[in-house]
Amino acid sequence: MRRTPLLLILVTVLLACFRVQASQPNVLVILTDDMGWADVGFHGGDIPTPNIDRIASTGVILEQFYVQPTCSPTRHALMTGRYPYRYGAHICNLRSHHTHGASLDERFMSEAMQEVGYYTAVLGKWHLGMYRQAYWPTSRGFEMHYGLLSGGLDYFTHINDKVTLDWQELHADRSVWKQPLREKGYTTDLLGQRAVKLIGEHDFDQRPLFLYLSFNAPHTPMQAKPEDVKRFNHVKDSRRRTYSAMMHATDVQVGRVLDALEKRGVDDNTLVIFFSDNGGAGSNASSNEPLRGGKGSQYEGGVRVPAAVTWPGTLKPGQRFSTPLHVVDLFPTFVGLAGGDTTLGQPLDGLDFWPALSTGETLPERVIYHNVADTSGRGSVRSGDWKFMAIKKAKAPKDSVPLPGGKLHGLLFNIAEDPNETKNLAKQRPELVDELWGKLKARGPEVVSAKEYCTSAPKGWKAPRDHSSAAE
Repeated sequence: MRRTPLLLILVTVLLACFRVQASQPNVLVILTDDMGWADVGFHGGDIPTPNIDRIASTGVILEQFYVQPTCSPTRHALMTGRYPYRYGAHICNLRSHHTHGASLDERFMSEAMQEVGYYTAVLGKWHLGMYRQAYWPTSRGFEMHYGLLSGGLDYFTHINDKVTLDWQELHADRSVWKQPLREKGYTTDLLGQRAVKLIGEHDFDQRPLFLYLSFNAPHTPMQAKPEDVKRFNHVKDSRRRTYSAMMHATDVQVGRVLDALEKRGVDDNTLVIFFSDNGGAGSNASSNEPLRGGKGSQYEGGVRVPAAVTWPGTLKPGQRFSTPLHVVDLFPTFVGLAGGDTTLGQPLDGLDFWPALSTGETLPERVIYHNVADTSGRGSVRSGDWKFMAIKKAKAPKDSVPLPGGKLHGLLFNIAEDPNETKNLAKQRPELVDELWGKLKARGPEVVSAKEYCTSAPKGWKAPRDHSSAAE
């Protein structure tokens, strides 16, 4: 019997491994914080963002990309691929006094990517738990974290709650464990510099890279470098001037990261997606025009954000993708591209949209839940072109209509014809109100109470000096 030489077997195995690895794209997720719909060049904004626009011009603009109304819930949805109402994270943000974090029963995207060989890193804002190390990135599938655990800090001192030094570099293998990390510099610059360093040093021949670059800009506090502010002296409103400078600093760092990928020669095997965690906030002088509403609301200005994705050589440049997508879709899409298993853990709410984006296949019809607040049917839902919102009477706008029971008011919009939500059609289409409100109420039994996330700081609570004493 003829025997296959051992050396030939080894070569065949190695080549097979290389082919598997080569088929896995690097994935770079770039997230900004409280950025307005109108504040990017590719939406015609008045703040120049040439580097962010590079992602749009070399790839695809996602015209209807939806997130949660606020910071922490969007990050939960991104990492889990599931709507935050399923684990109580759908209404309030995590705060420094909270002793919990993202549910440990949830499987994170980072864990799924790590399982199929990716080096996983998060740079920047975490906002998914800080009280215990079990909630930290290095316990949730990320091999390193550089940045902040909380939801915001001083851009120059890196202090949160006026007391806590919230800046660190942690590696899961404990080879580096700088908690806290005392480092000078503007946070946006530091995060971009660290991303460039990581890309420059990473061995792409050994492992593909999953990099989550989570800028805290342009979230408050409104702080920018003086030299950047000078660029916008023509902007009369002082807050808008500072905001523009913060956006400029972010755009510069995005450009440096994209340049680093090109310098390493891996840009043609790297999928890059850019988006904001929610709509612009009134507190930071951002602009969501012409959309209605902003951060914290379920109007389009609160949940529909600027987004673009590029993969040179794979995605045709200059496209616009108009099918509604949600941040929960990123988990099954990216893990699917990586060759991972999306059936492990809890059932995902997201859909793999890669076939639709890359080849034009039609996505299955589905309903997108902007939020389901509780068992009363309060929340917002998108089905086809139609969007329905059920709001508490006390907070209902003048153009809303009372719903049966009197406690909630409803709004119905045809988003395809009226993306700025100017015409409430609830009175004209009562059958659609019944249908869509029924969908919200049907989800009620699945809603986990948000009470834990919405608790105020206990009397006498004091912010820690840093997070170095956090229990495991």
